[in-house]
Amino acid sequence: MSTLPLPVYLLALAMTGIVIWLAVLFLWAPGRGLTFATHEAENLPEVMANRYVAMALIMAGALYNGNPGLIAFIFAATGLSAAHDAWIYARHGKPFVKHVFSATLSAVIALAALIVHFNAGAA
Repeated sequence: MSTLPLPVYLLALAMTGIVIWLAVLFLWAPGRGLTFATHEAENLPEVMANRYVAMALIMAGALYNGNPGLIAFIFAATGLSAAHDAWIYARHGKPFVKHVFSATLSAVIALAALIVHFNAGAA
């Protein structure tokens, strides 16, 4: 499971729960999500910039770590984010091809990393 001390693990688990709650709120009641998270719509471009920096650091950290299972997980998650963006924009008749490309590229990387992960024991 985890090598973290139990109190740290439980704190991280609680933080994960809060992020999941925020995701659900933003998906089902975006206005309430903005209010709960104390975000303002006019600041969202700056917030998005920070999210992209954080996502890039997570991806780079996984690549630096070198664990194919971790790389697969991280790129699958970022690909899901891009696929969801594509779905949102497609539903509203907006351009979405760049998001599909990003989702597809992330899926290819995740699948390749999974293949390496599961073949590592066979070598």
